[in-house]
Amino acid sequence: MIDRKRLIENFLSLTVIEGVSREEREAMEEVKRRLDRLGIKYTQDNAGENFGGCCGNIIAHVPASGAGGTPFFMSAHVDTIQSSKGSPHIKDGVIYSDGNSVLGADDRAGVAQILEVIESAQEQNLEHPDITLLFLVAEEIGLYGSKYIDYSKFDCAFGFVFDSSADLGKIVFQAPTQLSFIINIHGKAAHGAIAPELGIHAIKIAADAIAKTDVGRVEPDSTVSIGMIHGGTKTNIIPDRVEIKGEIRSLNDARIPEYRKKIINTFEGAAQRFGGKAEFEWNEAYKGFKLKEDHPLIRWISRAMKNCNIEPELIPFIGGSDANNFNANGIPTINLGQGYKKNHSTEEYIAIDNIAGLAQVGYEVIKLSSQSA
Repeated sequence: MIDRKRLIENFLSLTVIEGVSREEREAMEEVKRRLDRLGIKYTQDNAGENFGGCCGNIIAHVPASGAGGTPFFMSAHVDTIQSSKGSPHIKDGVIYSDGNSVLGADDRAGVAQILEVIESAQEQNLEHPDITLLFLVAEEIGLYGSKYIDYSKFDCAFGFVFDSSADLGKIVFQAPTQLSFIINIHGKAAHGAIAPELGIHAIKIAADAIAKTDVGRVEPDSTVSIGMIHGGTKTNIIPDRVEIKGEIRSLNDARIPEYRKKIINTFEGAAQRFGGKAEFEWNEAYKGFKLKEDHPLIRWISRAMKNCNIEPELIPFIGGSDANNFNANGIPTINLGQGYKKNHSTEEYIAIDNIAGLAQVGYEVIKLSSQSA
């Protein structure tokens, strides 16, 4: 069994440490101190050098304790989307942010759970195969930690990511591909009052194209989002350039090129009608995955949940996570529902039963690990 009281105390102390994406050093140093206290050896890679971060991922190794079984990893990201340096409070069994900062349950809850699972396993002398613990940076800004982690530093057959807003008991076995895009609209500058007819209005082109673009949940398994637009320099100048940023996500990879083509045709058509030009940049932020429902990893986690009186449910999930990159690198990985709510906002909260429940599932995973295959 896990120590529920210790788990919650550790979560509350971890979550208020500053550690927004690219600036995780203080939080990572605290993770190191806790690993040192548990006598767990670790290394830290140089992933941050690839995206302007201050530090890299922590890769910790818990040696096998005399049992067979399949080596696996448990992973959580340490960065938060905004500052979590607030004063969280507990009411009716729920931990809430203070309304001025995010709570940081996304994903400090995962960090606290993994540390508690390992500490409890040590205390109760559980037999297990080699276990790798991954504490990752910069998940919130593009899954950069798992993208640039040094995969030569660990060798695992399966992985568990503790980082989904889905409810406790949900097992994310399918996640989308994300294709990000930047569209630059080129027009022609002119004085907005004296000679507007000599200009080509880039914002007008962009507005026309955006109005004709189907955005939101375009299919049950697909979304298109235009989230940023920037253009113009002064109110009396016809803007000659607009930059638009967006993304396409789909659980069905065949839909990605379809929506890409629609966006190109829509923006090129608008540019041509008004005499401008549209240029496109495309980047696959991460690749989607789907595990078979009878995969050994899914049988393993389902049994662990049932042993905790939690009914497992496989779900596809439109959100990306580090599990996307692990699967893309050949390591079958699932993401586990934490049940935190309103994450990425100052109204974030999580039920204590959810934190403790998933930690107990993680403990049960270790208990069953010598039987895994």
